[in-house]
Amino acid sequence: MILTILQYMCIRDVSAIFISGGVYFTGTRRGGRVLQVGPHRYYRHRARGEKEYWVCKFRPYGCRATITTFEDQIICCKPKFVESMKGKRILVIGNYRHCVHKVLGLKTHWTCSTHRRYSCRAVVHTAEDWVVAMKKNHNH
Repeated sequence: MILTILQYMCIRDVSAIFISGGVYFTGTRRGGRVLQVGPHRYYRHRARGEKEYWVCKFRPYGCRATITTFEDQIICCKPKFVESMKGKRILVIGNYRHCVHKVLGLKTHWTCSTHRRYSCRAVVHTAEDWVVAMKKNHNH
Protein backbone atom coordinates (compact mmCIF):
# COMPACT_ATOMS: atom_id res chain seq x y z
CA MET A 1 0.00 0.00 0.00
CA ILE A 2 1.40 3.39 -0.91
CA LEU A 3 0.60 6.02 1.68
CA THR A 4 -1.49 8.75 0.04
CA ILE A 5 -2.17 12.37 0.92
CA LEU A 6 -5.32 12.81 3.00
CA GLN A 7 -5.60 16.55 3.68
CA TYR A 8 -3.75 19.86 3.86
CA MET A 9 -3.59 21.86 7.09
CA CYS A 10 -1.79 24.92 8.42
CA ILE A 11 -0.83 24.89 12.09
CA ARG A 12 0.70 28.04 13.61
CA ASP A 13 2.39 29.17 10.40
CA VAL A 14 3.89 25.73 9.76
CA SER A 15 2.48 24.10 6.65
CA ALA A 16 1.91 20.40 7.05
CA ILE A 17 0.71 17.81 4.59
CA PHE A 18 -0.75 14.93 6.57
CA ILE A 19 -0.51 11.41 5.24
CA SER A 20 -2.18 8.28 6.61
CA GLY A 21 -0.48 6.32 9.39
CA GLY A 22 0.98 9.22 11.40
CA VAL A 23 3.28 10.30 8.57
CA TYR A 24 3.34 13.90 7.39
CA PHE A 25 5.49 16.65 5.90
CA THR A 26 6.18 19.77 7.93
CA GLY A 27 8.32 22.86 7.57
CA THR A 28 11.56 23.91 9.22
CA ARG A 29 12.39 27.36 10.57
CA ARG A 30 14.36 28.12 7.40
CA GLY A 31 11.54 27.09 5.08
CA GLY A 32 12.75 23.57 4.25
CA ARG A 33 10.65 20.41 4.40
CA VAL A 34 10.89 17.63 6.97
CA LEU A 35 9.22 14.22 6.76
CA GLN A 36 7.82 13.17 10.15
CA VAL A 37 7.13 9.44 10.68
CA GLY A 38 5.74 9.08 14.19
CA PRO A 39 8.52 10.37 16.47
CA HIS A 40 11.18 10.04 13.75
CA ARG A 41 12.26 12.95 11.52
CA TYR A 42 13.75 12.64 8.05
CA TYR A 43 15.56 15.43 6.19
CA ARG A 44 15.69 15.70 2.41
CA HIS A 45 19.00 14.33 1.21
CA ARG A 46 18.58 14.95 -2.51
CA ALA A 47 15.95 15.20 -5.22
CA ARG A 48 15.80 14.08 -8.84
CA GLY A 49 12.73 15.41 -10.59
CA GLU A 50 9.67 14.48 -8.54
CA LYS A 51 11.60 11.79 -6.64
CA GLU A 52 13.03 12.81 -3.25
CA TYR A 53 15.38 10.89 -0.98
CA TRP A 54 15.11 11.39 2.80
CA VAL A 55 17.56 10.39 5.56
CA CYS A 56 17.07 10.02 9.32
CA LYS A 57 18.04 13.02 11.43
CA PHE A 58 20.34 10.69 13.39
CA ARG A 59 22.36 9.80 10.26
CA PRO A 60 25.48 11.55 11.69
CA TYR A 61 25.25 9.10 14.60
CA GLY A 62 25.04 6.00 12.42
CA CYS A 63 21.30 5.55 11.69
CA ARG A 64 20.88 4.23 8.13
CA ALA A 65 17.08 4.64 7.82
CA THR A 66 16.03 6.20 4.50
CA ILE A 67 12.75 6.93 2.71
CA THR A 68 12.06 7.59 -0.97
CA THR A 69 9.03 9.64 -2.04
CA PHE A 70 7.55 10.34 -5.46
CA GLU A 71 5.13 13.28 -5.73
CA ASP A 72 4.77 13.29 -1.91
CA GLN A 73 3.90 9.59 -1.72
CA ILE A 74 6.18 7.14 0.07
CA ILE A 75 7.26 4.55 -2.48
CA CYS A 76 10.18 2.90 -0.70
CA CYS A 77 11.83 3.14 2.66
CA LYS A 78 14.74 1.51 4.39
CA PRO A 79 13.43 1.12 7.92
CA LYS A 80 15.19 0.92 11.23
CA PHE A 81 15.98 -2.52 12.64
CA VAL A 82 16.61 -3.19 16.32
CA GLU A 83 17.33 -6.32 18.30
CA SER A 84 14.81 -7.76 20.75
CA MET A 85 15.77 -8.92 24.23
CA LYS A 86 15.79 -12.47 22.84
CA GLY A 87 18.19 -11.48 20.05
CA LYS A 88 15.69 -11.45 17.17
CA ARG A 89 15.35 -8.68 14.58
CA ILE A 90 12.56 -6.17 15.05
CA LEU A 91 11.40 -3.80 12.29
CA VAL A 92 10.53 -0.30 13.53
CA ILE A 93 8.38 2.04 11.41
CA GLY A 94 7.07 5.11 13.20
CA ASN A 95 5.74 4.09 16.64
CA TYR A 96 5.10 0.51 15.55
CA ARG A 97 7.29 -2.56 15.95
CA HIS A 98 6.99 -5.59 13.67
CA CYS A 99 8.16 -9.19 14.13
CA VAL A 100 9.13 -11.64 11.41
CA HIS A 101 6.17 -13.74 10.31
CA LYS A 102 7.78 -15.67 7.47
CA VAL A 103 10.70 -15.49 5.06
CA LEU A 104 10.29 -16.38 1.38
CA GLY A 105 13.66 -16.12 -0.34
CA LEU A 106 14.68 -12.44 -0.30
CA LYS A 107 11.21 -11.30 0.79
CA THR A 108 10.27 -11.09 4.48
CA HIS A 109 6.74 -10.74 5.84
CA TRP A 110 6.43 -8.84 9.13
CA THR A 111 3.39 -8.62 11.43
CA CYS A 112 2.69 -6.00 14.06
CA SER A 113 4.21 -6.97 17.40
CA THR A 114 0.80 -6.49 19.06
CA HIS A 115 -0.85 -8.91 16.61
CA ARG A 116 -1.84 -11.34 19.35
CA ARG A 117 -2.73 -8.83 22.07
CA TYR A 118 -4.84 -6.41 19.97
CA SER A 119 -5.49 -8.60 16.89
CA CYS A 120 -3.72 -5.99 14.78
CA ARG A 121 -3.63 -7.11 11.15
CA ALA A 122 -1.01 -4.64 9.89
CA VAL A 123 1.60 -6.36 7.70
CA VAL A 124 4.82 -5.09 6.14
CA HIS A 125 6.73 -6.80 3.31
CA THR A 126 10.44 -6.16 2.84
CA ALA A 127 12.89 -7.26 0.19
CA GLU A 128 16.55 -7.07 1.18
CA ASP A 129 15.66 -4.71 4.08
CA TRP A 130 13.67 -2.30 1.87
CA VAL A 131 9.94 -1.85 2.48
CA VAL A 132 8.08 -2.87 -0.66
CA ALA A 133 4.51 -3.12 0.69
CA MET A 134 2.49 -2.06 3.72
CA LYS A 135 -0.93 -3.68 4.06
CA LYS A 136 -3.76 -2.74 6.38
CA ASN A 137 -3.68 -0.03 9.01
CA HIS A 138 -2.93 -0.53 12.68
CA ASN A 139 -6.01 -0.74 14.90
CA HIS A 140 -4.35 0.57 18.06
